[in-house]
This record gives sequence, structure tokens and C-alpha cells, in this order.
Amino acid sequence: MNVAPDFFETTFLGFSYLVPSISDEQQQKYYSSVFRNINIQGVALLPQESRASLYFLDKDLVQFFEPDFAKIFVVKSVSNVTEIDFVRCLSLLSQYKKDGTANYIARSYKPQMEKYYEEYIYSVVADTDDKYGQFSTTFPAKKYDDRYQNLQQALNSLEIKKEFPSIIDLDVYFFGLIYTIVFENKTMDFIRKEELKNEIDTKIAAFRKDPSHIKAPSNLGHLRARISSSIEIYQKYAS
Repeated sequence: MNVAPDFFETTFLGFSYLVPSISDEQQQKYYSSVFRNINIQGVALLPQESRASLYFLDKDLVQFFEPDFAKIFVVKSVSNVTEIDFVRCLSLLSQYKKDGTANYIARSYKPQMEKYYEEYIYSVVADTDDKYGQFSTTFPAKKYDDRYQNLQQALNSLEIKKEFPSIIDLDVYFFGLIYTIVFENKTMDFIRKEELKNEIDTKIAAFRKDPSHIKAPSNLGHLRARISSSIEIYQKYAS
């Protein structure tokens, strides 16, 4: 590590960061792991908050993993408010795009979904072609900005509400929209927005009538059903 001669005399280490000086993947993982462990062993953080340290493995991708415009969308219950987990959406939809189906999404990961999300982040940063597909194939030269701008515009034009009563509602509204605009680079027919939203709400109501779905929305079978249904609905209104 190259530092100025007076670094330790003039710098309070409590506000210093460990940053790898080379782009080696193992070095990146090591330093991010150290930073993440510091987070975990301090004040208790939500998994999503702790995972955020990994987004800085590549400074050009921080906004890809956690776009500012998405932070206003939350699931709000009587006692809790949870922001949308954008990496969760990206990882699940990346595997959907590669497989062409939701049938195998996150297979064998149910007890450890955080591992699934972390592996996705590493695969994006390293640009490897694994179960999530290769990042550069979908986003050549890391060009995702225009698609994110289109997604933000669609959220505004469709007047997607900011608060959802459950993860079921949020998923059906977001999975198909993100997939259609971000992964397929398509545009939505905003003129038919009421028809689109009515179809989404009808599907949500059907899911919520299933006691099993309400009791265990994280069940992979239910999750895959929400992904498939949401994408199927949005595809009808895309071009």
C-alpha cells in the first residue's frame, strides 16, 4: 500500500477505507469481504445493507446495483418498511434471461438466497458467463444508463405506486417491467396503462387468494410464478 509519510499521523483510521490497488478478482473479493465483516460485526445490519459494500467492487456499477430512483419504492407493513431489493430483481431476472424460463431460478439456494445474490454481484464484476449469463452480453461496455432512464420514465408514466402492502404486490409490478425495459431494451405502451395495471392487480389478487402463497411468499415455487406471470403480462404491452 502506497501512503504519504504522514498518513498515520494525519488520518483517523475510523474513517479510512480498504481499497485494492489492483483489479485482481481475488483481491477485490478479499477487501470487500473485510469491509463487509466490519459491517456485520458492528451495528446489526439487514442483509441488504451489509451486501451493499460489495457494490463498490466496481465504482462504475454502483448505480447499476442500487439505482437512486428505485429507493422510493417500499413494502410497508404495520411495523416495518423495506426498500425494494434491486439486486434481488436483477439476479433473478438475469438467470431467467439465460434460461428462458423461471423453472430453475435459484434452485438449491432457498436456504441461502444471500449467497445467490452475492454470487451474482461477483459474476457481474468479473463478467463471467455462468448461471446468470454474461453481463457484457446484455450490457455491452457497461452501458445500462439509457435503459435505467427508460425504466424510471416508465415508473413515472405508469404511475406505479410507491408503497406496497406485500412483496407479492411489489414483485408482480416490478419483475416484468424491469425485465422488459432493462434486459430486453423494449418500450412500454403507456396509452394502455390502465389496462396493464388492471391485469397486474387481477394477477396479484389471484396470488393473494392462495393461503400458501400468503403464508410463504419466499417459497421458490411462488417466487417463480410471480416472475413468469409478471413478465408474461408486461410482454403484451411492450414493443
